[in-house]
Amino acid sequence: MPRCLGCGQNIPPGINVCPYCGTRHCVKCGQKLPSSAESCPYCGVLIHPQPKEKQYVSNKWYLLPILLGGVALFATFYTDLSGPYIAFVPVHSTYGLIGGFVAYFLNKKKDSQKAERFLVVGALTLLVIGVAIVAHALLTAQGRISTLALVIKKLCIIVG
Repeated sequence: MPRCLGCGQNIPPGINVCPYCGTRHCVKCGQKLPSSAESCPYCGVLIHPQPKEKQYVSNKWYLLPILLGGVALFATFYTDLSGPYIAFVPVHSTYGLIGGFVAYFLNKKKDSQKAERFLVVGALTLLVIGVAIVAHALLTAQGRISTLALVIKKLCIIVG
């Protein structure tokens, strides 16, 4: 087993960074390497950088598209669908997707797989909110607004 030229500890073969002191070694000739070297100055072999570990990304980012989608749902139920504000309904339905994009772009370098899942949650929120908005519009147009929509409208009036 080769020894580290920095600290003298045994290091496993094929490892180019000492796990004890962080000194870089050439995998081929075993010589100590400068920290910025891209190739070994002694034998010329290319040095491959160690892959970076994924950084921790909180699961709370899932809440961003969901909460923005909830805001969209409340805003739509509070909007008079027969009035001039009907033009804002398509905009409201994209809030969840916008939240998914924000969560994706802020976390894609830390953990790309989890960032993609944030984007999927945003897209699913868009789908669910879109269906709820269309159902609300149809029920309102037919004069049969759901009890849930009435409760939400009353809550918005009380809070607002």
